[in-house]
Amino acid sequence: MIEVRLLQPEEAPKVAPVTASAFADLDRRHHRPAPPWTDQRRAWFERRVRHFLEQDPGLQWVAVSDDRFVGVAMASLREGLWGLSLLVVRPDAQSGGIGRQLIDAALGDHTGRGVICASDDGRALRRYAAAGFEVHPCLVLTGPPDASSFAAHPAIREGVDRELADAVDRLVRGAAHGPDHELLQGGRGFGLTYEAGGRRGYCYASDEGWLSIVAGTDEGVSTALLRETLRRHADAGAETTVSHVTAGQQWALRVGLDAGLKIAIDGAVCWRGMPEPSAYLPSGSLL
Repeated sequence: MIEVRLLQPEEAPKVAPVTASAFADLDRRHHRPAPPWTDQRRAWFERRVRHFLEQDPGLQWVAVSDDRFVGVAMASLREGLWGLSLLVVRPDAQSGGIGRQLIDAALGDHTGRGVICASDDGRALRRYAAAGFEVHPCLVLTGPPDASSFAAHPAIREGVDRELADAVDRLVRGAAHGPDHELLQGGRGFGLTYEAGGRRGYCYASDEGWLSIVAGTDEGVSTALLRETLRRHADAGAETTVSHVTAGQQWALRVGLDAGLKIAIDGAVCWRGMPEPSAYLPSGSLL
């Protein structure tokens, strides 16, 4: 008997083992190594779980069988934009309808705008499409960047002006990130702001090479922010990972090609009730 119910704050530590099990199984089925769950990754993940429990307590759901967690769905709602932060089901409980129950619970009666950064699990993609989301297949760009041709841009400054960032988000994706800024940077890297007249944008990235998010009022702004991020990664000797690049983000692909990054197919970004933003690369979990 499966019970789908709201996740409770004291149960936050139980989410990571379900997630690690589901992701490891997905990597195994696709014949690729599973990234290790380091202490740093586990600590940030639990912080993410607690963040959503605090900000959106009614959107965090768990599937339980005999007091054992078998699945989790975590979502957010920011100024009318619903986003799915996490959907996982234990390997031994998959293909039994649990994922659909969790999605239905997390969506509730919300039928408006939404966004999901999806893995390449075909079963999950079917669930998102059935819920009315347009599925945009993605590329991922990886490798040590060659940024020798990337010069510092005079309109880019250190740090993220959160009021500016929220204004950019409202223009680009119709909703601010608001309280998610604390987690987007989270002490794991750096933020950048672009401002030149009415052209504005921002990004977050980690020192280890991960790009968290890029948002700009036009593709030129986002191009400059991505180039500066890769320049910093190159200076630090870090390998870059730029995810969620769809056919609508050719500007990001061009930057990756200029930097000599490798290209692979990886997952999808799914939007509902709105066009896909072109000058925007979403965060996988903070959307």
